[in-house]
Amino acid sequence: MREHLPDGRVDWSARTRHELTADERALVSAYMEAHERLDVDWRCLLTSANGQPTVAMYLRRPGDSVYRAFALDVLRIANGLVAEITTFEDGVFPAFDLPSTLGD
Repeated sequence: MREHLPDGRVDWSARTRHELTADERALVSAYMEAHERLDVDWRCLLTSANGQPTVAMYLRRPGDSVYRAFALDVLRIANGLVAEITTFEDGVFPAFDLPSTLGD
């Protein structure tokens, strides 16, 4: 199996947090800003899953006063680009100690 895993995958572990390079931070920031610029009312938090940068997304629905957990995107970065996105539903937020809501 190791021969078929993406580069660096064997180094991932639940306890290891990969320190992002300046370029990776800029890429993840651009990803988060793109989501927040959508016509929908978004908020994003940066976290980590299996050593990979992870974006927790919150959505405020019309008439709602708070942003509610929406989705968690785990990003695999390769060669300076987002090579893969694995998305999880809001039910996983507690496992990451993420709040279920955010205020204004």
